[in-house]
Amino acid sequence: LIPLGDWYLSHFSICVCGTTTLLVIGSPLYVVWARPRLTSVAMAWSLHLVWAAWLVLGSLGMWIIMYVVVCAYLFMHTSSETYAAYLFPIFVGLLERCVVECSTFVYIALVQRPRNQKRAAAMRGDQRKFASFVPEFVHGYKEATMLVGVLAAEVLRPSNVWQMSLVLSFLLNLFLRMEVVALV
Repeated sequence: LIPLGDWYLSHFSICVCGTTTLLVIGSPLYVVWARPRLTSVAMAWSLHLVWAAWLVLGSLGMWIIMYVVVCAYLFMHTSSETYAAYLFPIFVGLLERCVVECSTFVYIALVQRPRNQKRAAAMRGDQRKFASFVPEFVHGYKEATMLVGVLAAEVLRPSNVWQMSLVLSFLLNLFLRMEVVALV
């Protein structure tokens, strides 16, 4: 908790406020920044706005979801350490993979497909440099979530169950990176 006069703000509240602020301010600024300069070409404002909202929500908004996942893991850990140790890495890994797949879908639907159809009002500029933000942020959040969740569980109830989470997380990362396990 962070003292603020007679009030205390949790880190979660600060991150939610920061993400909301970035969404409200960042999306319109991105659209203004992405507008074409000195051309009379039609601009796909709605595509840019949805793309900017996905970039903010898919990256910073995932922090909120990962926070909820850690809280659920800690709650489950108090009742069944073994199930929690097995389910936590699987759930967090699949959540990361789902967000990456959604990011790919959103990129294809909003950027690539309108350009391939040669629409007059398509996305402008090189959007590929922004497309990697969401997977990078989500992977970082996933690894931090795994670390914080396992450490917090061990502080609350020390045991050797954390080793199962570590091994399962490593194997899941390995299989996902080698694309042995792929979502269809």
